[in-house]
Amino acid sequence: MYFSSWQAALQMQGHGIYVWPAYLIGVGALIIFAWVLRARTRRVLRKLKRQVESSASGVQRASNS
Repeated sequence: MYFSSWQAALQMQGHGIYVWPAYLIGVGALIIFAWVLRARTRRVLRKLKRQVESSASGVQRASNS
């Protein structure tokens, strides 16, 4: 391992104060992007399901006439 201890790895010779927040921001952004994508996908799937159901009910009404 490059560092002699975990504390040295966290400090990174004084650069850890800049490095670790950058990692946290990056990981946080990825988590937020994944959450937004999941929410958007669910919204689109619900909308498509409603459209399919409404078009199916419209076909049933037209065939009953």
